Amino acid sequence: MITRFFRAAARALLVGLRAFFILLMLVIPIPVGELFHRMLVGGRRSQVSQVKKEE
Repeated sequence: MITRFFRAAARALLVGLRAFFILLMLVIPIPVGELFHRMLVGGRRSQVSQVKKEE
């Protein structure tokens, strides 16, 4: 009986987490690829500016 309760609780937790992530993806419309692109472009710009400052 206790193992059934833990299985049901774990399953409910996974369903809740899945629904939470789906809602986050709907609320935050920025694609993950665009975020990575911004991070990479920002890193490149900062490196170039650092090289110019060193010269």
